[in-house]
Formats: sequence, C-alpha cells, structure tokens
Amino acid sequence: QQLTATINVTITPEWVLAPALEHYSYTATVTENAALQNNLYFFFPTVTGTRITVVRGFSLRPAQITNHQYRIVAGNRGDDLTIDSNGVLSSGKALDRERTSTYHLVVRYTDGVAVISVPVNITVADVNDNFPAFSQDLFTLLSRKIAP
Repeated sequence: QQLTATINVTITPEWVLAPALEHYSYTATVTENAALQNNLYFFFPTVTGTRITVVRGFSLRPAQITNHQYRIVAGNRGDDLTIDSNGVLSSGKALDRERTSTYHLVVRYTDGVAVISVPVNITVADVNDNFPAFSQDLFTLLSRKIAP
C-alpha cells in the first residue's frame, strides 16, 4: 500500500522578518528642570521622569515568538535616562545642563530573535536655575563731581 501527501513549504528570507525601527535616528530636546514625579502603584513606589521621546520598533515575526525589548547600551552618563518596555525614553534623574548638555545614546531594540540599534541624540536645554552670586557682600563706589 502506498500513501501520497502534498506538502507546501514557504521559505521566507530572514531579512523580511528582521526587526525595524520607525526612524533611522532620533533627536529630542528636554529642559534641565524637567520634573520627576513620585508615583505609588500598589504600594510599590516608583519615580518617573519627563517623557522625552519614543523609540518605536516593530517586527513581522509571529507574536508567539517575539519578546520586544528596548535597552540603552551606550551614552547614558550617570544612568540619567531610562527606557521602558514600550520604547518611552524618559529622564530617570533630575538633569543638569551644566553637568551634561547632550546625550548621544545608542538604543538597542530586539524582537527576541534579532537585534537592531539606533542613535538617539538628546539636547538638554538651559534654564536659568543658578542664582546670582557676588564676590563680596558690600561694594563701595567713589565718584568725582564734574563741574559744569
């Protein structure tokens, strides 16, 4: 006895399924006085900063095999910035332009199978947050009277 079966195989090139990003690079500006907020969710305190930009990645792989993750892999001096599981880039600490005026980040996005990186440039805008200071408490001015 002989059985016959037909099997259809579709071969999809790996590059078709590779993860991609919405932009080739991201640029944003945030003021140095960007607020940090303390939140209390179900008794787990968290600090969330100002939302700066969103890195958007996507994948054509089937949902059951994807595990989308974002990570800052370079340029995050002092761990001042954070990125969440949705690609939202925020200030993780109070920013100080006099300490760091720009961040040149590399953000890595993975769909759980392949990885892609993107540059993200953040400029910290100055705010007049330094009070005037004088070298002494009292100044004396001497002036001559000029005759008419």
